[in-house]
Amino acid sequence: MTPAVEWAEIQGPVLRAYAHAPQADYIWLRVTDRAAAKIWLSDLLPEITTAAAAKQATHVNLALTAAGMAALGLDGAVVASFGAAFFEGMDAPHRALLLGDVGLCAPERWAWGHQARTESLHLLLMLFAADEPSLEALRLRHEQGFAAAALVVVKGMPARAVIPAGGAEHFGFRDGVSQPVIAGSHQATRYKGAYRDGTVIAPGEFVLGYANELGQQAATPSVPAADDPHGILPALAGDPAGRRDLGRNGSFMVLRQLQQDVAGFWQYLAAEAARAGDPFGVGATLLAAKLIGRWPSGAPLAVSPLTDDARLAKTNDFGFALEDSAGLRCPVGAHIRRANPRDSIGASAKDATTLSRHHRLMRRGRSYGPRLMDPRQDDGAERGILFIALNANLERQFEFVQQTWLHNPKFGGLYTERDPLASIDDGAGPRSFTIPAATIRRRLAGMPRFVTVRGGAYLFLPGIATLRYLAAR
Repeated sequence: MTPAVEWAEIQGPVLRAYAHAPQADYIWLRVTDRAAAKIWLSDLLPEITTAAAAKQATHVNLALTAAGMAALGLDGAVVASFGAAFFEGMDAPHRALLLGDVGLCAPERWAWGHQARTESLHLLLMLFAADEPSLEALRLRHEQGFAAAALVVVKGMPARAVIPAGGAEHFGFRDGVSQPVIAGSHQATRYKGAYRDGTVIAPGEFVLGYANELGQQAATPSVPAADDPHGILPALAGDPAGRRDLGRNGSFMVLRQLQQDVAGFWQYLAAEAARAGDPFGVGATLLAAKLIGRWPSGAPLAVSPLTDDARLAKTNDFGFALEDSAGLRCPVGAHIRRANPRDSIGASAKDATTLSRHHRLMRRGRSYGPRLMDPRQDDGAERGILFIALNANLERQFEFVQQTWLHNPKFGGLYTERDPLASIDDGAGPRSFTIPAATIRRRLAGMPRFVTVRGGAYLFLPGIATLRYLAAR
């Protein structure tokens, strides 16, 4: 029997996107004095928002890199037990290759996150508030404690719009509609039938210490009982040596800064629309919807293929296998279809849904940078998305989706195309995108890059007991 989820021991972002708190600051910190940092962490603990907390005006959460865990005193072998991806880092050469972080997106070009070139990143303090003044007061209060704790602010990353929050990301499309829901949460009670099969996912897919979709528990790091003399950590289930579970109620966090070329996106699509006999570029919105798989409102092409319909903005109860197997509504290579193929990649719709359930991500992205007033005229400002995803297994979930579904040219019957937004920059020349049709298909060619990786890191969002343990050691 699956144990009840310990929501009070899990940090809040696992369950909620904090849509009511659209103002956020992500502050990278470096530890220079271990003892002082532990005191700071101990003082911070009462303020950490858990998944059991009610909706609040402000929220505070904390994640750590592998280097941050070592900086707080964890033994190297223990840090390595969190898994190869976490220990090596997103910028490791072979990981960068499988993620598509080459060429213009190579870690050597990142503004932050390249361990050999940029400053060490240890802790990520995440602050959320309903409005700008509240966030400013929250940030200033926390900044006052950094000096006493000998914490160096390496980089601040302000984000001013949760995705979604009634608005849209910079290309102008509502994002984050297709989110998994954790079984056992209050949110899961709203889902029934086939919709539930593709949406309500076992807690072990996102949180360590619980059964996943395979009926197994993800590997979890642990420490000897002697290293936890006060019994702060829970016992490691089934371990005869009595080791303590360091990973329970924690989640691996993916953070990537993705710069968006908004003007380039709309200029290219307007030119393609004009080339097809639409001199005013009216069809550019339809072409953009074909690339993404949803209309600007969020309405899915699989349900509303001809026109945008704001009434369908949050619609997520659909599949592709029966309704749109050939991609006549939503192209097979569209971004949402690659990121979550639903029931379309497998021997049967049921098998495909099962496969998709094994690779879901809990996304918590935020937009950064100012909105572009005229989407076809670049103003020189940087803007984009802070892509954030939570999962229990970096390799099987995030890295699998990136490598096998987004960057793989052989996907769903395609052989020479990659994801139109997040595809690899492999130097092979401009990309292309096929739009199936009942008569003559359309092919967009010479497609430039619209999204560039500016930084990235793997972190761990610890359970509350683990934070207490790190503060006490």
